[in-house]
Amino acid sequence: MTILHRAQDISLSPMFVEPVEIRLIEPDSGRLRDFECFAGLWNGEFWKYCRKPLNKIQVQPSLQFCLGLRFGFVPCDSILRRIFALYRHNKECDVTARQRFDEIPAISTSVYQVATLFGAETRLFTRHPTTNIVTEHKYPYTTLPQFSLSVHPCLALLASTLATTHESLFSLALEIQTFTTWSSFSVDCLPSFLSRTDSRAAPRGSPATMASTHSRKRQGPGDAENAQTRETTHNPHRAGRTVLGVRHMNTHASDTAQAERPTKRPRVVFEDVPKAMPVVKKRVLPQRAVWR
Repeated sequence: MTILHRAQDISLSPMFVEPVEIRLIEPDSGRLRDFECFAGLWNGEFWKYCRKPLNKIQVQPSLQFCLGLRFGFVPCDSILRRIFALYRHNKECDVTARQRFDEIPAISTSVYQVATLFGAETRLFTRHPTTNIVTEHKYPYTTLPQFSLSVHPCLALLASTLATTHESLFSLALEIQTFTTWSSFSVDCLPSFLSRTDSRAAPRGSPATMASTHSRKRQGPGDAENAQTRETTHNPHRAGRTVLGVRHMNTHASDTAQAERPTKRPRVVFEDVPKAMPVVKKRVLPQRAVWR
């Protein structure tokens, strides 16, 4: 009986540590738009799948940044044929009649093989899931076991695009990738996912729900009177009340008070008159007699 390994049971180091959880496909992936077309999704809809378990995988830290570039997991041929049939169907039918990839039970799980671009200088190590025995694998890695993953096979195939570029063992995967790349699929006719949602489908507490809730709020019988009372209290000048410390420019009483107020006497400003300079008297020194 073949025991399937997990994604965290393969590493670039013989020392296995606690795995790290990463997302298999990022929202800014370059081929994500094509995947949404063939997978039955609307434009921009994949963002709600990013944090779901079908897009999360646990790997060893040594392979964390290699997954999707030089390393990948490829579904078996039977699942690849069903995925290929789904993509062809979604291309030929109307956009509203497409089948969603996550609603087909026949392609929900798969057995995976490893596709890698590592050379002869790189060694891979696998750990038995029950006995924890570590096995070394050298290039061309023909002794690698099969794996079982929790991610969706369609996402695993999309993530292994670069790793299967020069692999002749995965000819069906290369054919699917070529089909999705060069097939004439009208992506411009796909409506945006956000434009198809309304405020009724928005979650509670979202800005759309809060805006609609405030717009539908009705006033009670005493709300109008209370609002007028608050307006008079906070803004007394609008009700004609005199407010201390506030100058009322447009009232008749203020105009009368300004007219009866006595005229101020002009302020006399004396110009600076130059003062006479003090006369400096010459000091006369007493003369002493000169003896001859």
